[in-house]
Amino acid sequence: MSYISIYRKYRPQSFSEVVGQDEIVKTLQNSIKSNRLSHAYIFCGPRGTGKTTAARIFAKAVNCLNNVDKNGKVINPEPCNECVNCRDITNGMSVDLIEIDAASNTGIDNVRKLIENAQYLPNFLRKKIYIIDEIHNIGGGTTKAAFHALLKILEEPPENVIFVLATTEPQKVIPTILSRCQRFDFKPISADDIKKRLKIISKLENIEVSDMALNLISKYSDGSQRDANVILEKIASLDDDKVKVEDVVSLLGAVDLEILFELAGILIESNSEEAIFFISRLEKLHQNLEVFVEKFIEHLQNLYFVKNNPNGFDFINSGEEYREKYLDQSRLVSNRQLNEFILIFMDLLNKIKLGQPAWILFRSGIIKALNIKIEANGAVTQKLENSVRELNERFDNFKDSFKDVLKIAASSGAQSTKTDDVMTKAVARENTENSGNAKVVRDEEKPAAKKAETKQKTHPATGSEITKIEWEKVLNIIKNKSVSLNSLLLEVKKYNTDGSKIMFYLPDIYSWHKDKLNSPENKELVRSSLNSVMGKNFQIEFLLENQGKDLVDLRRGNPYKERNSEVGEKSVIFKGSEKSTETKKEDKTDNKEKEYEETAESENGIDETYGYMEKKFKIKE
Repeated sequence: MSYISIYRKYRPQSFSEVVGQDEIVKTLQNSIKSNRLSHAYIFCGPRGTGKTTAARIFAKAVNCLNNVDKNGKVINPEPCNECVNCRDITNGMSVDLIEIDAASNTGIDNVRKLIENAQYLPNFLRKKIYIIDEIHNIGGGTTKAAFHALLKILEEPPENVIFVLATTEPQKVIPTILSRCQRFDFKPISADDIKKRLKIISKLENIEVSDMALNLISKYSDGSQRDANVILEKIASLDDDKVKVEDVVSLLGAVDLEILFELAGILIESNSEEAIFFISRLEKLHQNLEVFVEKFIEHLQNLYFVKNNPNGFDFINSGEEYREKYLDQSRLVSNRQLNEFILIFMDLLNKIKLGQPAWILFRSGIIKALNIKIEANGAVTQKLENSVRELNERFDNFKDSFKDVLKIAASSGAQSTKTDDVMTKAVARENTENSGNAKVVRDEEKPAAKKAETKQKTHPATGSEITKIEWEKVLNIIKNKSVSLNSLLLEVKKYNTDGSKIMFYLPDIYSWHKDKLNSPENKELVRSSLNSVMGKNFQIEFLLENQGKDLVDLRRGNPYKERNSEVGEKSVIFKGSEKSTETKKEDKTDNKEKEYEETAESENGIDETYGYMEKKFKIKE
């Protein structure tokens, strides 16, 4: 028997073998089973997605002799591929299945002959099937006369005739034809589905091929299973040993996805030494630069989609094994960098297409892209240096003032009675100055107390607060165990607790992140890490911010807890002196705490403990 090409040999012969078109297959099967067959169908979609194949399987299923009962009712919408009708259609021998290439039969006379032959009853099949491929080319694609000739028979065809039209360009088919047909849009097949099919074929053909090579073939087939089969057959003829990714790259001029990740990483890190080495290796591979730059731009766009949309993988054609890499790399790059990279390489691609020196342009583009990060780093570094300098100055000033506070605190222990009197008189005098009347201060004590009580309720229960430092420890523990889980936790902004359970909250757009974090495995890993840092046994749950209230910002930490932990025993010294004036100072203390919170929020990064001490005890330089 003569050799048959892989794409012809492994063309699907039943609906169950059709790849990546589950909705269309299910609809056609149900219409056959319920005997609700239309007189005309039009299958639209890119090349190699199964349009003509599905039309042939449909013809077999409609005319199969073994899928009906004695009353002629269809009991199984799948063709048996064993009866004489199925075999004749498979072998292309059935006179009642007429396949017409519209690109070759373009004249109006061809259409008139088709209409005339359609009037005759089928010879052997129950239904005569006309499959007209590339219907948009009928009439040569320049005249609508052939289309109009089809209108009448498509609208009122003979009872035993079914038309199945196929096209890759439905926009070229006139609307009156489209309105007379049931339309099915075949989508490009996903890389994962193509890879699964290629594995089956390579196993049946005894072709040893690596997973990386299959990934590359699946990507470069552009959603076409037929193209993928042809590539596999071509690569298998190159080497008798195992097909490697290098074989695919060299034969097709394709770009390995790993190389794209490598170049993106080099540009993100501004690694000039690695960039020079990368250019040298790329030259030795004799890579087509126009193809490479085009694929790299596509890779940068994919990173943008993944970074800015929780469902970003729905917009890119990538296998499951690359999802973690996309997530990790998207975390390392800013939107500004991606935008600049895309602009640089788009300009580079346009110049290469105009015939300008490709390698000179490519090297120049790499150098320009490397300098973007350096400029950004310079601005950021300068800003950080200024912030550190300012913090150091303030810390030095605070240390000098804090020494005086400690001296006062030490002497206040021996002179507590005297201090109490002095503080009582000072507070009374200040209240009198502010209100003009001491009685007004006493009348305001109750609402102030109620306000303090309400304020206390908005903060987590004592012992269950999470400071910024503790949360960073949790993130570091998880990062060592799972980088992807750490990336998800970086989106957690706020939390709240009822004492025994801590609820973490994500922005409302991150529902996908929430679901991943609430998976049993991830949830248990976070819970155990948190409990090891906190020294307690908490239950946890991840929610969206619109599901909670009175939320505490994890990035700011908890000034109430950090204040107590940093000041420690030194604050006990002042308790004796504050106790006697607690009632009179209650309203003033509440105002000062509120003022502290506003100051802490505006300063954004100054240590809360020092800020509190300055406000609480009026420390000045």
